[in-house]
Amino acid sequence: MIRHDMEQLQLTEDMTLDRKVVEGARQKGAAKIIGMDIHEMKNEKAKIYGITDFINTNNSEKSISELIKNATDGLGVDYFFECTDVPQLTINEAIQSTRMGYGTVIVLGAGLVLDWQMSYVPLMFGRTLKGSIYGGIRTHTDLPSIIDKCINKEINLDELLTHEVSFNDINKAVEFLKEPNCVKVLIKF
Repeated sequence: MIRHDMEQLQLTEDMTLDRKVVEGARQKGAAKIIGMDIHEMKNEKAKIYGITDFINTNNSEKSISELIKNATDGLGVDYFFECTDVPQLTINEAIQSTRMGYGTVIVLGAGLVLDWQMSYVPLMFGRTLKGSIYGGIRTHTDLPSIIDKCINKEINLDELLTHEVSFNDINKAVEFLKEPNCVKVLIKF
């Protein structure tokens, strides 16, 4: 959950998006950031990025919302960032994972699915569902600041690189991106 004091945050499977969300939460002073994935090997990388708690959903028969409630003493998270590109699989669980009264789910990327079914009842109890494209940045005003933070190592991009290929091997880069241990591929010209 994240309040204005950024206490806890829930993330899901796409480590590239997660990394950006985690970085934002870390910079805002989040005390607890929960990451979730089906690949145990991402646990170590997640800790490097700043995720404080990691849940492998394959290690439990419980639902995502039950796992999150267990990790938050039954309260749920204030903010749940849905980063899997398959929201139809997790959107209802994401909503159920948030705190009643003011929990918010932010969908970051919807993949190729244009619509999905969701239960609106939890929204009637004060929860919110939002979407975001490109993190809501304004390129002319926000991008220069982000670039400065990268140059000054306030945002460390080096941790994202898991593979390097030459431009001639660009097809290999696409194959690497399909592997669960790949986060970003650097293509050298």
